[in-house]
Amino acid sequence: MKVVTAEEMARLEQKASGHEEAFMDEAGRRVAETARRLVLEYGLSQKMILLAGTGNNGGDGFAAALHLMDAGFVVSAYMLDTQAPCSKLNQLYAHRFRDRGGVIHPAVDCPFARDRLVLDGLLGSGCRKEVHGPLAGWIAEVNRSGSRVLAIDLPSGINGTTGEGAYKAIRATATITLGFPKVGLFIGDAWNCTGRLSVGSFGLSEELCREAQAVATLPQEKELAALLPPLVRNRHKYQAGLVVGLGGSATLPGAPKLSSLAALRTGAGLMHLFYPQEAREEMRDLPWEVIHGVWNEAQWSASLTRAKACFFGPGLGRSDATGAWLNRIIANISLPCVIDADALYLLKKMPRQAVLTPHSGEMKWLRDKDEDPITLVRRAADDHGAVILLKGAPTFICAPGGLPEIITAGDPGMATAGAGDVLTGIIAALLAQGCVPLHAALLGAFIHGSAGEFAAQEKSSYGLIARDLIDSVPRVLHWMTGY
Repeated sequence: MKVVTAEEMARLEQKASGHEEAFMDEAGRRVAETARRLVLEYGLSQKMILLAGTGNNGGDGFAAALHLMDAGFVVSAYMLDTQAPCSKLNQLYAHRFRDRGGVIHPAVDCPFARDRLVLDGLLGSGCRKEVHGPLAGWIAEVNRSGSRVLAIDLPSGINGTTGEGAYKAIRATATITLGFPKVGLFIGDAWNCTGRLSVGSFGLSEELCREAQAVATLPQEKELAALLPPLVRNRHKYQAGLVVGLGGSATLPGAPKLSSLAALRTGAGLMHLFYPQEAREEMRDLPWEVIHGVWNEAQWSASLTRAKACFFGPGLGRSDATGAWLNRIIANISLPCVIDADALYLLKKMPRQAVLTPHSGEMKWLRDKDEDPITLVRRAADDHGAVILLKGAPTFICAPGGLPEIITAGDPGMATAGAGDVLTGIIAALLAQGCVPLHAALLGAFIHGSAGEFAAQEKSSYGLIARDLIDSVPRVLHWMTGY
């Protein structure tokens, strides 16, 4: 699915002029459907509150209110200034709302309640600057109320292109973005305001949809599931793929252990982990399923002849001696590989067919520029000639010369030591099973994020540990495939 700027969405709507009323009615229908699902999910009242602005976002809110009233809900509308000039479509649907018995109240009378869903129709993608004055105060009151909020198109206060304004924006429980997702939703703290994201089509023609200029894409679950390596009944462990890993040190032995076990849990047929001599004692408790040993050039070369993928970096440390050793080892690697953690700092040249998995701090080492994440991953991919996976919430991925892609799966509980090492193993296993680097990165990020969601459902978003993610990987794969 294409991700666009707010300006591009406005351009598309302008080109479709003449259908505005039909578009607003359909947008209202989509909003109403989402609102009804939220009411059922959270056990909320049949009474709802609409916060309406003076633009077309408010008109979408009134259109949604009409559909909700048809379904038996009671919707009360509130505006900061009930006498303020409104857009023509806003006036049209507000008039229809009143004709149906709806009342538009002044904002000071708004009775927020935890059992009432709030529809945020204040600003939408028309927001270009930080909110201030009475509007900012009203948004703060909404956020303090504890009410569940459904944002229409964008949480009010968010710039749909840059993501700016989150500090004073609505913090939504869910957002239904209309037409195409707006890129600003995914940038910085705007993601904290978005809540659960869905997309509502309102009737743009196929021609206009094809014409839309995307700045990124948002892969869908079915598209990602289709990228999984197929299973055949008679496959053996070398067809499932041997992953060779290099990582670990006396002070950081846990990272490659997590990567190794995650690779096996994601379907790799064999896992052979090498580590420096200094880490030998700390590696004695590796799982029985992991082949392992101190790095030895002959054994390393023999293992590579049968390997399908490699990973480098977890727990290696950053000494000059380690850097020289790693650069020598990796110089002749032709297998697809994952470069993570300390290897990102140590390598002078990235190998071909590589997936680089930096977090934000490591990305500053790779590309010391103050850029939005969309621009950052695109330029870093071109700079290094590798697939870049920028870890975070959400995750941004780009191949050289390609369009950035966004994976939104994940849970706050994944902010824990070792979670990135688990991702390294997942991606390496997918590479070993035949996925091309970009597909392995996309799938890996989705499986990893979904494992976090599953683990949080079973336990809690507070206190997850990296091993919880590994335990949840098979559940995710079964959910995706049925196997």
